[in-house]
Amino acid sequence: MAGHQLGVIIPALNEGTTIAAIVAAAGRYGVVIVVNDGSTDDTAEQAQSAGAVVVSNQHSTGYEPAIEAGFQEAENRGLYAAVTLDADGEHDPIILAEFRKHLIDEDVALVIGRRCRPQRFAEWVMGHYCRRQFAIRDVLCGMKGYHMRLYVENSGFDHWRSVGTELAVASILRGCEFREVDVVGKSRQGKPRYGGALRANLKILGALYRLIRLKDQVSTV
Repeated sequence: MAGHQLGVIIPALNEGTTIAAIVAAAGRYGVVIVVNDGSTDDTAEQAQSAGAVVVSNQHSTGYEPAIEAGFQEAENRGLYAAVTLDADGEHDPIILAEFRKHLIDEDVALVIGRRCRPQRFAEWVMGHYCRRQFAIRDVLCGMKGYHMRLYVENSGFDHWRSVGTELAVASILRGCEFREVDVVGKSRQGKPRYGGALRANLKILGALYRLIRLKDQVSTV
């Protein structure tokens, strides 16, 4: 698939200490799009100086809307596929080589990362459900790759606040085949993306409920 470009979408909120290194490493594999989601530090400046395309939100919109903004930029630039990547080093950018191989060289439409183990009780519950229903081992891994046509077919990345799972699951429900790639990296430092343990578990269980509804809706079409 010579000539097809890969986008790397990185949502970032106050990640000024890590973002430049992540962008520099990711830039070897595609066009890096950093969505600066209302940061109050120098995230935007660090990302831009490292070579990223920066999309800035004046105020924080949250994880899913930030990724949506990245997908919109990728679509505007005519990119063929996009991979979502964390800004804090939790995903090693070198793994983008494997994602690129599947998405671009082998033309696989959907590639899903899988970590060695879930981090929370609710992740285990949601993971168990998605393994049984969709054969996805780690639906909550934030590193996933998509052909842009899947984004267009779904009319967006997320409508359900599904903690980054909707587009992958909806695509599989439409018959999309996928590959899985082992993802390694560093443990997140600082404040967790989803807040404290109780809040994070409730958010994930709420997303699971919405995925069950999504499956029922697609099954009845």
